Amino acid sequence: MTNKKCSSCGGNLIFSPSNCSLVCEKCKTITPIITTNNYVKKSYDAFINSELSQNKTNNENSKKIVNCPTCGASLNLKTSEFSGNCPYCGSSIVVDNTKQNLSVDAVIPFQIDKDSVYENYKKSVRKKLFIPNAFKRQPPMDNVTGFYIPAFGFDADTSSDYEGKLENEHRDKNGNTHVSTKTIRGHENINFQDVMIESSSKINQLDLDEILPFNVKQAYSYDDDFIRGYSVEKFNDSVKTCFSLARQEMKQRIEDQILSKYTYSRVVYFNCNTTTMNRKFCYYLLPVYSIDFEYKNKKYTTLMNGQTGKVGLGIPKSKVKITFAVIGVILFLLMFVLIFLFANNN
Repeated sequence: MTNKKCSSCGGNLIFSPSNCSLVCEKCKTITPIITTNNYVKKSYDAFINSELSQNKTNNENSKKIVNCPTCGASLNLKTSEFSGNCPYCGSSIVVDNTKQNLSVDAVIPFQIDKDSVYENYKKSVRKKLFIPNAFKRQPPMDNVTGFYIPAFGFDADTSSDYEGKLENEHRDKNGNTHVSTKTIRGHENINFQDVMIESSSKINQLDLDEILPFNVKQAYSYDDDFIRGYSVEKFNDSVKTCFSLARQEMKQRIEDQILSKYTYSRVVYFNCNTTTMNRKFCYYLLPVYSIDFEYKNKKYTTLMNGQTGKVGLGIPKSKVKITFAVIGVILFLLMFVLIFLFANNN
């Protein structure tokens, strides 16, 4: 277990997103972080076949007792956590994560500091549809917590053979509906990089999808300095489990890309056989802010991408705006039908 102290005053050093360095909480002295991005993605198949893949993940709710290296206080951390802050002296503590059966490869550091969260939160909320006007003007924010979530980014080259039958409806000038069918078959090659799957006990995949993407080109080789001052947990789900979810995501993208090449009204059937090759993965830590607030006597929690500022789910919706939008769509469709019928009758 380690922490870092300022060479000038002995104060606690924490990571500063504003300049990607360590800063002293007392005297504000800046200590640069020597960054590298020479991390290497692991072979998925080699990992699964290794002894490491047989190790079981600890129960994330079990506890471990560690002593703060600054004040000596005994702290209770979850077995899944390897970073935190001492509640007694405030020291940022990092537990040696190499004792895990899989160590972190890369970290995408926070680029938004806590003082800038509100402005980014407000900008992102204003871009969302169906949000109450009062909420957009002054979004409430009661509490902000920054943490890193574990995630796996998967690469794969895919080769797919497909066949299917599509139906297409069209109307003649007399208003009669005709249905034509088309048999499709072919081959599609798609290469995937960093299909991101969360492995956290704090959020789910839908939460992550809503704040994607992260710019992995700005990822650095893992260094304890990036996580000082933030809570971090080890991966919660196995690499194998996460790859199964990644394959589902790849499958959906492949099918969507294939079908986008055709014009159709309905899919009669569609079969797609996909082979994956050159499978690799990277164990990332992703920066996330959790924002708690109360609106109209109801408590909400939403997440923010700590790199880009994008806000996810958990924002209240305006029932009035949604109702008017639905009515508008219905009126538009009704007007389209009336114009079509009028044109055919003349």
